[in-house]
Amino acid sequence: MKEPDLPKGVTSSKAGAIARRLGSISGGRILDGATGNGAFIETLTKTLGYYDSIVGIDNYPSGIPRELVDSANRRFEGKSISFLQMNAEDLAFEDESFDIVCISHSLHHLADIEKALGEMKRVLRTGGLFVVQECYCDGDQTMAQRAEILKHEWGARIDTLLGVTHNQTFSRRRIMDITDRLGLRELDVYDSTHSVDCLYCDRRHEC
Repeated sequence: MKEPDLPKGVTSSKAGAIARRLGSISGGRILDGATGNGAFIETLTKTLGYYDSIVGIDNYPSGIPRELVDSANRRFEGKSISFLQMNAEDLAFEDESFDIVCISHSLHHLADIEKALGEMKRVLRTGGLFVVQECYCDGDQTMAQRAEILKHEWGARIDTLLGVTHNQTFSRRRIMDITDRLGLRELDVYDSTHSVDCLYCDRRHEC
């Protein structure tokens, strides 16, 4: 994968290594849980070696317009990508329906994490790939990361007051505990100061 004109911080991060790992995968049928506006799907389309189709699902709670689903569908018009309004805790898919299931920056938005991830694992074929991308609050964070955590914690408090599920940023250990409980056969772990999205962002020099 070519990584032209990248800021020093992005170049020295593990974002490139994560993108190369994704690039080694031929995706088949993919599910992106708690997809929001499909930002991680955009990343997948730029990194995966190949994919047949991608389905993004989100419960879209009150306060987030239902039109976001239609907007996301228009964003990827002409591609084998679709968006559905669906609760991750009760997926309307058959067992082993997908070759890859993903959830990006959304564990802290789930009301029942184990139930939602259990559902995602149910619809993942045997031998398939489970991708989890999540920010964490501890360790040797950069100043930019610490600022992002503070911004997220403020947003989480506001959402909670409004009755929207939005937990504080998890510790790295808690995220590892969550993934460990999935009982996956193998586990690859990447720590990066930048998201894979930063490799392709038009604002990567300003952020």
